[in-house]
Amino acid sequence: MTNQHSPSTDDVDMSNRVPPVAVSQVTSRRKVLVVDDEPGLQELIAEALSDAGYTVCTANDGIEALEAIERELPDLVLADVRMPRLDGVSLLERLIVGGHNLPIVLMSAYWTGTELSGAPFVSKPFDISHLLEMVARGLDLEG
Repeated sequence: MTNQHSPSTDDVDMSNRVPPVAVSQVTSRRKVLVVDDEPGLQELIAEALSDAGYTVCTANDGIEALEAIERELPDLVLADVRMPRLDGVSLLERLIVGGHNLPIVLMSAYWTGTELSGAPFVSKPFDISHLLEMVARGLDLEG
């Protein structure tokens, strides 16, 4: 049995964080729901997105995410794949079946590639600038 490393805030390269002065008017109106069961990583991602000008809300798993989607009406969901109660792929499937036309970006330390279940994908550990790029792509904010 291999020892699988659980990602932590130490695994994220924050050297490429977007300074608050670089915030555009477009991102400041967009809301991103961050769904991750690891509080430290969830907070780190939320802070980076906030610094980049996004409005951020959070959920600890897919069940909380479904509730937050109805309450917060985010423009994009950034969700971990492995979570208790309802994982990221199941969350994506429920959004599709429910008729939500909501972009979702999945992330995980246990999968590699650029797409998972038809959604853009970010491997953990990740560079924060890459994560911000994937969010911008998901929101069609890239110029």
